[in-house]
Formats: sequence, C-alpha cells, structure tokens
Amino acid sequence: MKPDESVSGGDPGTRRLEERIRDLERALGRKVLELDILRSAVRGLAGNVELAADLVVRRRFPARTVADLLGVSRAELAARLKAAPRKPGIAAGERL
Repeated sequence: MKPDESVSGGDPGTRRLEERIRDLERALGRKVLELDILRSAVRGLAGNVELAADLVVRRRFPARTVADLLGVSRAELAARLKAAPRKPGIAAGERL
C-alpha cells in the first residue's frame, strides 16, 4: 500500500484519524494564508525602528523576531530600546 492511499473499509478509529488529519491540514492552510497576508502588510513597515521598539516594549514580543520580521537591525533596535524610557513595572535590568 502506498502512503497516500487510505485503507478501504478501515476501522472507525482509522477513519477518525484520517478526518482529523484532513482537518489539521485545512487549519494549517488557513494559517499559512494568514501568515502570507501579514507578511505582505509588514513589508510596508519594513525598516521602522520606532515601530519595532514599540512592539517589543508595549506588546512584549521577542526583539529578535520583531527585528527579523520588520527588517530592522537588531543592534539598532537594542540601542533604541536601551535609550527608550522604561514602561512602568519594568525594572532597569529586566530583559525585554
């Protein structure tokens, strides 16, 4: 039997698993589409260090991820974060 062939007359457990796999594949397809849409939207914001710093400080997103997505230098973002006023409740030594 080939890997992409389904078991004909298989037991109900196998059918449930195959349905679950199809559901997960559809969900993955939707998430990939969402990601493509968001990446397209982010292209217009590329290089905006101020926006990147704001996302890291206010939304608590990882600096590396934000820098990579917005096409901002991590060193430049780190310098901006170091110079930025701290949000209340964030200690000076606390890692963002």
